[in-house]
Amino acid sequence: LVDTSLHGELTGLQARTLPEPRFAFRPAGAADMAAVERMAAAGFEFGRYHTDPLFPRDLADRRYVHWVRNAFANRSAEDQLSVLCDGPEVRGFFHFVTRGVRLLAASPPGKGYGRDLFANVLRVWQRSGVDAVTSKLSGANPASVNAHASMGFRFTRASLTYHWHPAGALV
Repeated sequence: LVDTSLHGELTGLQARTLPEPRFAFRPAGAADMAAVERMAAAGFEFGRYHTDPLFPRDLADRRYVHWVRNAFANRSAEDQLSVLCDGPEVRGFFHFVTRGVRLLAASPPGKGYGRDLFANVLRVWQRSGVDAVTSKLSGANPASVNAHASMGFRFTRASLTYHWHPAGALV
């Protein structure tokens, strides 16, 4: 067993009052790519690849860098990448699709960037008429679980992720 994923659901988004934004939130531009890639490479401790002791940390980090590069290259009305800024500094990014969260990272921890980032995305969906949102997150990440719960998400089920490694596969 390497991870427990929680499936979160938020209904009634149209009727919810969301926290007021404290930081600037905007679509990511080309000038943001390096900051987003750095954050993707260093911003994750949880999830099935980071939790698996047999999976190299560098390879797990590179997975997220590859993810955000694809997000930069394939943006559309349904598939968006946005950044959260505190002054001129990019402090978080959010890759999302209509009604679902793809990837979120904020840095440094403990400053409220992640919660503000999440509330901003919910606000975008609220303005576009979305009333229900789903999310899948690592149960081992208490900050993410707490942020989801504080926004009104309920966790409907958990799924277990196992990895099997054939001899010599990750050498």
